Amino acid sequence: MLKQRIITGVVVAASFLAALVVLPASYLSAISSTVLVFAAWEWSALAGENRSRYRLGFTALVGLLMFGVWWALVRLESAVPAGLMQLVLGVAVLVWLMLLGVVLQYPSGWQWLRTVRVQLLLGLVVLLFGAAGFTVLSVNPLAKFWIVYVVAIVVIADVGAYFSGKAFGRRKLAPQVSPGKTWEGFWGGFVAAQLLAVVFYVGVLDIVKGFAPSGDSSELQSMTVTPTFYGAESASLLIFVLLAGLLSAASVLGDLFESVLKRNVGVKDSGALLPGHGGVLDRIDGMLPSVPLLAFFVLIFNW
Repeated sequence: MLKQRIITGVVVAASFLAALVVLPASYLSAISSTVLVFAAWEWSALAGENRSRYRLGFTALVGLLMFGVWWALVRLESAVPAGLMQLVLGVAVLVWLMLLGVVLQYPSGWQWLRTVRVQLLLGLVVLLFGAAGFTVLSVNPLAKFWIVYVVAIVVIADVGAYFSGKAFGRRKLAPQVSPGKTWEGFWGGFVAAQLLAVVFYVGVLDIVKGFAPSGDSSELQSMTVTPTFYGAESASLLIFVLLAGLLSAASVLGDLFESVLKRNVGVKDSGALLPGHGGVLDRIDGMLPSVPLLAFFVLIFNW
Protein backbone atom coordinates (compact mmCIF):
# COMPACT_ATOMS: atom_id res chain seq x y z
CA MET A 1 0.00 0.00 0.00
CA LEU A 2 2.80 2.44 0.90
CA LYS A 3 4.66 1.68 -2.35
CA GLN A 4 1.48 2.22 -4.33
CA ARG A 5 0.82 5.46 -2.49
CA ILE A 6 4.32 6.76 -3.21
CA ILE A 7 4.17 5.83 -6.91
CA THR A 8 0.79 7.51 -7.35
CA GLY A 9 1.98 10.59 -5.48
CA VAL A 10 5.09 10.89 -7.64
CA VAL A 11 3.09 10.51 -10.87
CA VAL A 12 0.52 13.12 -9.80
CA ALA A 13 3.22 15.56 -8.64
CA ALA A 14 5.25 15.10 -11.84
CA SER A 15 2.15 15.64 -13.99
CA PHE A 16 1.27 18.80 -12.08
CA LEU A 17 4.78 20.23 -12.41
CA ALA A 18 4.96 19.37 -16.12
CA ALA A 19 1.61 21.09 -16.76
CA LEU A 20 2.77 24.06 -14.71
CA VAL A 21 5.91 24.48 -16.80
CA VAL A 22 4.44 23.81 -20.24
CA LEU A 23 0.88 25.15 -20.22
CA PRO A 24 -0.50 28.69 -19.92
CA ALA A 25 -2.25 29.33 -16.61
CA SER A 26 -5.68 29.50 -18.26
CA TYR A 27 -5.24 25.90 -19.41
CA LEU A 28 -4.38 24.90 -15.86
CA SER A 29 -7.75 26.21 -14.73
CA ALA A 30 -9.43 24.06 -17.40
CA ILE A 31 -7.54 21.03 -16.07
CA SER A 32 -8.62 21.87 -12.52
CA SER A 33 -12.23 21.99 -13.66
CA THR A 34 -11.82 18.55 -15.25
CA VAL A 35 -10.48 17.21 -11.95
CA LEU A 36 -13.49 18.72 -10.18
CA VAL A 37 -15.80 16.87 -12.58
CA PHE A 38 -14.32 13.58 -11.33
CA ALA A 39 -14.83 14.89 -7.80
CA ALA A 40 -18.49 15.58 -8.66
CA TRP A 41 -19.00 11.93 -9.59
CA GLU A 42 -17.56 10.88 -6.22
CA TRP A 43 -19.54 13.52 -4.33
CA SER A 44 -22.79 12.13 -5.75
CA ALA A 45 -21.94 8.74 -4.24
CA LEU A 46 -21.08 10.27 -0.86
CA ALA A 47 -24.42 12.08 -0.98
CA GLY A 48 -26.07 8.67 -1.04
CA GLU A 49 -27.17 8.65 -4.69
CA ASN A 50 -26.84 5.09 -6.00
CA ARG A 51 -28.53 5.42 -9.38
CA SER A 52 -25.94 5.74 -12.13
CA ARG A 53 -28.08 7.88 -14.44
CA TYR A 54 -28.66 10.46 -11.71
CA ARG A 55 -24.99 10.47 -10.81
CA LEU A 56 -24.11 10.99 -14.47
CA GLY A 57 -26.68 13.77 -14.73
CA PHE A 58 -25.26 15.52 -11.66
CA THR A 59 -21.69 15.16 -12.95
CA ALA A 60 -22.67 16.47 -16.39
CA LEU A 61 -24.45 19.46 -14.85
CA VAL A 62 -21.40 20.31 -12.74
CA GLY A 63 -19.14 19.97 -15.79
CA LEU A 64 -21.37 22.20 -17.93
CA LEU A 65 -21.56 24.91 -15.28
CA MET A 66 -17.81 24.74 -14.72
CA PHE A 67 -17.24 25.25 -18.42
CA GLY A 68 -19.48 28.31 -18.20
CA VAL A 69 -17.44 29.66 -15.28
CA TRP A 70 -14.20 29.03 -17.15
CA TRP A 71 -15.51 30.66 -20.34
CA ALA A 72 -16.78 33.72 -18.50
CA LEU A 73 -13.59 34.32 -16.52
CA VAL A 74 -10.99 33.33 -19.11
CA ARG A 75 -12.56 34.20 -22.46
CA LEU A 76 -14.81 37.05 -21.34
CA GLU A 77 -12.69 38.32 -18.45
CA SER A 78 -13.27 42.01 -19.18
CA ALA A 79 -17.04 41.49 -19.08
CA VAL A 80 -17.03 40.12 -15.52
CA PRO A 81 -16.76 42.91 -12.90
CA ALA A 82 -14.15 42.30 -10.20
CA GLY A 83 -16.72 43.37 -7.63
CA LEU A 84 -19.03 40.55 -8.72
CA MET A 85 -16.28 37.97 -8.27
CA GLN A 86 -15.42 39.42 -4.86
CA LEU A 87 -19.06 38.94 -3.91
CA VAL A 88 -19.19 35.37 -5.24
CA LEU A 89 -16.00 34.36 -3.45
CA GLY A 90 -17.17 36.15 -0.30
CA VAL A 91 -20.29 33.98 -0.39
CA ALA A 92 -18.02 30.93 -0.80
CA VAL A 93 -16.19 31.89 2.39
CA LEU A 94 -19.52 32.27 4.22
CA VAL A 95 -20.69 28.85 2.98
CA TRP A 96 -17.56 27.24 4.37
CA LEU A 97 -18.02 29.03 7.68
CA MET A 98 -21.51 27.51 7.77
CA LEU A 99 -20.01 24.09 7.10
CA LEU A 100 -17.55 24.69 9.93
CA GLY A 101 -20.60 24.91 12.17
CA VAL A 102 -21.80 21.56 10.80
CA VAL A 103 -18.45 19.95 11.60
CA LEU A 104 -18.29 21.43 15.11
CA GLN A 105 -21.82 20.27 15.95
CA TYR A 106 -21.65 16.84 14.28
CA PRO A 107 -23.66 14.66 14.50
CA SER A 108 -26.45 16.93 15.80
CA GLY A 109 -25.71 19.76 13.36
CA TRP A 110 -25.85 17.34 10.44
CA GLN A 111 -29.60 16.66 10.47
CA TRP A 112 -30.65 19.27 7.90
CA LEU A 113 -28.01 18.02 5.45
CA ARG A 114 -28.93 14.35 5.49
CA THR A 115 -31.13 14.29 2.39
CA VAL A 116 -29.58 13.35 -0.94
CA ARG A 117 -30.95 16.41 -2.74
CA VAL A 118 -29.54 18.87 -0.20
CA GLN A 119 -26.13 17.20 -0.30
CA LEU A 120 -26.09 17.23 -4.10
CA LEU A 121 -27.03 20.91 -4.14
CA LEU A 122 -24.31 21.63 -1.62
CA GLY A 123 -21.83 19.67 -3.73
CA LEU A 124 -22.79 21.67 -6.80
CA VAL A 125 -22.24 24.93 -4.95
CA VAL A 126 -18.96 23.91 -3.30
CA LEU A 127 -17.44 22.50 -6.49
CA LEU A 128 -18.44 25.56 -8.53
CA PHE A 129 -16.91 27.84 -5.91
CA GLY A 130 -13.72 25.79 -6.18
CA ALA A 131 -13.72 26.13 -9.97
CA ALA A 132 -14.38 29.87 -9.74
CA GLY A 133 -11.54 30.33 -7.24
CA PHE A 134 -9.05 28.42 -9.33
CA THR A 135 -10.05 30.26 -12.51
CA VAL A 136 -9.74 33.66 -10.78
CA LEU A 137 -6.20 32.72 -9.79
CA SER A 138 -5.43 31.53 -13.33
CA VAL A 139 -6.21 34.91 -14.92
CA ASN A 140 -4.07 36.83 -12.43
CA PRO A 141 -0.71 38.18 -13.71
CA LEU A 142 0.93 36.09 -10.99
CA ALA A 143 -1.22 33.07 -11.79
CA LYS A 144 1.42 30.37 -11.58
CA PHE A 145 2.80 31.78 -8.36
CA TRP A 146 -0.62 31.63 -6.69
CA ILE A 147 -1.38 28.15 -8.05
CA VAL A 148 1.90 26.75 -6.76
CA TYR A 149 1.44 28.65 -3.52
CA VAL A 150 -1.99 27.29 -2.62
CA VAL A 151 -1.12 23.70 -3.60
CA ALA A 152 2.12 23.82 -1.61
CA ILE A 153 0.48 25.35 1.47
CA VAL A 154 -2.26 22.72 1.57
CA VAL A 155 0.23 19.88 1.05
CA ILE A 156 2.74 21.11 3.64
CA ALA A 157 -0.04 21.74 6.15
CA ASP A 158 -1.18 18.14 5.70
CA VAL A 159 2.36 16.78 6.02
CA GLY A 160 3.12 18.98 9.04
CA ALA A 161 -0.12 17.90 10.71
CA TYR A 162 0.65 14.23 10.09
CA PHE A 163 4.14 14.27 11.61
CA SER A 164 3.37 16.59 14.51
CA GLY A 165 0.23 14.59 15.26
CA LYS A 166 2.22 11.36 15.25
CA ALA A 167 4.88 12.80 17.53
CA PHE A 168 2.87 14.94 19.94
CA GLY A 169 -0.83 14.22 19.32
CA ARG A 170 -2.87 13.97 22.51
CA ARG A 171 -5.99 16.14 22.32
CA LYS A 172 -8.57 15.13 19.71
CA LEU A 173 -9.53 17.85 17.24
CA ALA A 174 -12.91 16.47 16.13
CA PRO A 175 -13.35 13.00 17.65
CA GLN A 176 -16.87 12.51 16.27
CA VAL A 177 -15.74 13.26 12.73
CA SER A 178 -12.09 12.17 12.43
CA PRO A 179 -10.70 10.49 15.55
CA GLY A 180 -7.15 10.47 14.18
CA LYS A 181 -6.81 14.25 14.01
CA THR A 182 -5.41 16.15 16.99
CA TRP A 183 -4.96 19.76 17.99
CA GLU A 184 -1.21 19.19 18.11
CA GLY A 185 -1.34 18.03 14.50
CA PHE A 186 -3.47 21.03 13.55
CA TRP A 187 -0.98 23.49 15.04
CA GLY A 188 1.94 21.62 13.51
CA GLY A 189 0.40 22.01 10.07
CA PHE A 190 -0.49 25.62 10.85
CA VAL A 191 3.12 26.51 11.70
CA ALA A 192 4.54 24.52 8.77
CA ALA A 193 2.30 26.45 6.37
CA GLN A 194 3.44 29.77 7.81
CA LEU A 195 7.11 28.82 7.52
CA LEU A 196 6.57 27.82 3.90
CA ALA A 197 4.87 31.16 3.28
CA VAL A 198 8.11 32.89 4.31
CA VAL A 199 10.03 30.78 1.79
CA PHE A 200 7.53 31.66 -0.94
CA TYR A 201 7.71 35.34 -0.12
CA VAL A 202 11.49 35.41 -0.16
CA GLY A 203 12.41 33.19 -3.08
CA VAL A 204 9.81 31.12 -4.89
CA LEU A 205 8.43 33.97 -6.99
CA ASP A 206 11.68 34.05 -8.98
CA ILE A 207 11.38 30.33 -9.68
CA VAL A 208 7.81 30.76 -10.92
CA LYS A 209 8.98 33.56 -13.21
CA GLY A 210 11.40 31.06 -14.72
CA PHE A 211 8.53 28.65 -15.36
CA ALA A 212 6.48 31.28 -17.17
CA PRO A 213 6.07 30.87 -20.94
CA SER A 214 7.68 33.63 -23.01
CA GLY A 215 4.35 35.39 -23.39
CA ASP A 216 4.00 35.79 -19.64
CA SER A 217 7.61 36.42 -18.62
CA SER A 218 7.83 40.17 -19.26
CA GLU A 219 4.61 40.78 -17.37
CA LEU A 220 5.74 38.69 -14.43
CA GLN A 221 9.18 40.27 -14.30
CA SER A 222 7.59 43.65 -13.59
CA MET A 223 5.39 42.29 -10.81
CA THR A 224 6.14 42.08 -7.11
CA VAL A 225 4.30 40.20 -4.38
CA THR A 226 3.79 43.35 -2.34
CA PRO A 227 0.02 43.49 -1.79
CA THR A 228 -2.05 46.62 -1.71
CA PHE A 229 -5.34 47.06 0.06
CA TYR A 230 -7.24 49.35 -2.28
CA GLY A 231 -4.03 51.24 -3.00
CA ALA A 232 -2.56 51.32 0.52
CA GLU A 233 0.75 49.47 1.02
CA SER A 234 0.41 46.59 3.45
CA ALA A 235 2.81 44.61 5.60
CA SER A 236 3.49 42.03 2.90
CA LEU A 237 5.32 39.34 4.81
CA LEU A 238 2.96 39.51 7.77
CA ILE A 239 -0.06 39.18 5.48
CA PHE A 240 1.52 36.23 3.69
CA VAL A 241 2.17 34.46 6.97
CA LEU A 242 -1.33 35.12 8.33
CA LEU A 243 -2.92 34.07 5.05
CA ALA A 244 -0.96 30.82 5.06
CA GLY A 245 -2.35 30.08 8.52
CA LEU A 246 -5.90 30.71 7.29
CA LEU A 247 -5.36 28.49 4.25
CA SER A 248 -3.98 25.75 6.49
CA ALA A 249 -7.05 25.94 8.75
CA ALA A 250 -9.35 26.00 5.71
CA SER A 251 -7.72 22.86 4.30
CA VAL A 252 -8.38 21.04 7.59
CA LEU A 253 -12.02 22.14 7.40
CA GLY A 254 -12.32 20.71 3.88
CA ASP A 255 -10.83 17.42 5.07
CA LEU A 256 -13.16 17.24 8.08
CA PHE A 257 -16.27 18.03 6.07
CA GLU A 258 -15.46 15.30 3.57
CA SER A 259 -15.09 12.97 6.57
CA VAL A 260 -18.64 13.94 7.58
CA LEU A 261 -19.87 12.98 4.11
CA LYS A 262 -18.02 9.67 4.22
CA ARG A 263 -19.37 8.85 7.67
CA ASN A 264 -22.86 9.42 6.35
CA VAL A 265 -22.50 6.52 3.89
CA GLY A 266 -20.01 4.46 5.88
CA VAL A 267 -17.03 4.51 3.49
CA LYS A 268 -13.32 5.11 4.07
CA ASP A 269 -12.47 6.69 0.71
CA SER A 270 -14.45 8.74 -1.79
CA GLY A 271 -13.33 6.45 -4.63
CA ALA A 272 -10.51 4.29 -5.94
CA LEU A 273 -9.22 6.25 -8.93
CA LEU A 274 -5.86 7.04 -7.29
CA PRO A 275 -4.23 3.81 -6.05
CA GLY A 276 -3.05 4.14 -2.46
CA HIS A 277 -4.77 7.51 -2.05
CA GLY A 278 -8.45 6.73 -2.60
CA GLY A 279 -10.52 9.02 -4.77
CA VAL A 280 -9.99 12.42 -6.35
CA LEU A 281 -12.09 14.07 -3.66
CA ASP A 282 -9.82 12.58 -0.99
CA ARG A 283 -6.87 14.43 -2.53
CA ILE A 284 -8.52 17.79 -3.17
CA ASP A 285 -10.82 18.12 -0.16
CA GLY A 286 -8.44 20.62 1.45
CA MET A 287 -8.35 22.65 -1.77
CA LEU A 288 -12.10 23.17 -1.98
CA PRO A 289 -12.24 25.84 0.75
CA SER A 290 -8.61 27.02 0.42
CA VAL A 291 -8.64 28.00 -3.25
CA PRO A 292 -11.74 30.28 -3.08
CA LEU A 293 -10.35 31.80 0.14
CA LEU A 294 -7.03 32.63 -1.51
CA ALA A 295 -8.78 33.97 -4.63
CA PHE A 296 -10.96 36.17 -2.41
CA PHE A 297 -7.90 37.72 -0.78
CA VAL A 298 -6.13 38.10 -4.14
CA LEU A 299 -9.06 40.18 -5.38
CA ILE A 300 -9.58 42.14 -2.16
CA PHE A 301 -5.91 43.10 -1.86
CA ASN A 302 -5.58 43.64 -5.61
CA TRP A 303 -2.54 41.35 -5.77
